[in-house]
Amino acid sequence: MDTVILQQYSDELTLQYLAVFNTVDKHFDKVLLEESFLPFNEKIKRVMDGDYSISWFVKIHHYQLKYFGELRNHITHGIKEHGHTYAYPSEHALAKLTKLKDAIVLPPIVGDIFTKDVYSCQLSDSLTQVVHAMHDHSYTHIPVYDAKNTFQWVLTEWDIAGFLSWYIDNESKWLDAVLVKDIAFHIDNDAYLFVWEKENIYEIDKIFTHRRQEWKRLGAVFVTKQGKRNEPLVGIITAGDVALVDSFVVH
Repeated sequence: MDTVILQQYSDELTLQYLAVFNTVDKHFDKVLLEESFLPFNEKIKRVMDGDYSISWFVKIHHYQLKYFGELRNHITHGIKEHGHTYAYPSEHALAKLTKLKDAIVLPPIVGDIFTKDVYSCQLSDSLTQVVHAMHDHSYTHIPVYDAKNTFQWVLTEWDIAGFLSWYIDNESKWLDAVLVKDIAFHIDNDAYLFVWEKENIYEIDKIFTHRRQEWKRLGAVFVTKQGKRNEPLVGIITAGDVALVDSFVVH
């Protein structure tokens, strides 16, 4: 590739890079509702410290974003000779910044990724029947409803193990006679939560991360239209899905 063609190619990459960077820069203004000038690094800091939909993602990737800001400064404000800058973005830099831009401007949402049929049970169902379903389909978290289809709690393998331990020591009746409602006093009501289907993936990653940091168990996140517990379930995210969630957050 001769010098002229190489220069044209570098200039084209630079224009693409600046266009992508400006999209991120302006999106931060929109998120912050900022109309006055702020340095790019200050925008990153304010987004990180705030409670915005992209705060968690920006916090994870802030070093890379700052680096791309420095490259932008070198391109636009750095030393120039005969109209040419000393710094040019590589194809890899453009591709990486574009990926970050897409993740920031249009965050993936749980409804697009985790919508699925969710197995549930009634308080009056046989516990044996539910345990068989859990075993046959590898279910770990079963939402429980009453006769009016009102959400009650979530039945997990941990709950069943705890109940069986108590049952063996305290009961003599046959296990087949036990109903789902009989296990209620073993339930951990902090081990699950509900989110709306438009919640972005970054918030889910933050929730799981904070629970782990606090040494608290979070087994399942149930997805509904508005995030309310008595709405029909449209999806579920379990601890086993954390790797998939991470794949969207850590590029």
